[in-house]
Amino acid sequence: MTARLSRAALAPPSVPVAILRAFEDEDFAEELRQHLVLLLRSGRIRYEIVSAAAIVIVLDSPGLYYGSCLVDIAVALQRRESGQARVVPVHLRRRIYGLSAFENLAFLPRDGRYIAEVERSVD
Repeated sequence: MTARLSRAALAPPSVPVAILRAFEDEDFAEELRQHLVLLLRSGRIRYEIVSAAAIVIVLDSPGLYYGSCLVDIAVALQRRESGQARVVPVHLRRRIYGLSAFENLAFLPRDGRYIAEVERSVD
């Protein structure tokens, strides 16, 4: 008898993803999760904490550098340096001084716009 492999056995393992954001940016994080829902439901990604993620999506804004997010920022950058994770910074809100812990990385959107300043349409 030939053993039949289930679809789950044939599927590649899911990629652990973390979304790093400031407390006040939860609405943007929720909108991002809505865009990722098909990847989540298909098992291609799963949500993890920063220290276990292979991909860290950073919603960069001034609030990110205030409080407990600093530890997660350090962990994300350390995991990137060691080759354990890819860090994807996203321009969310403009910072007064324009400085970011992620300055040496390529930000999205590539045109330099800040997501919070872009007029969004409701579908």
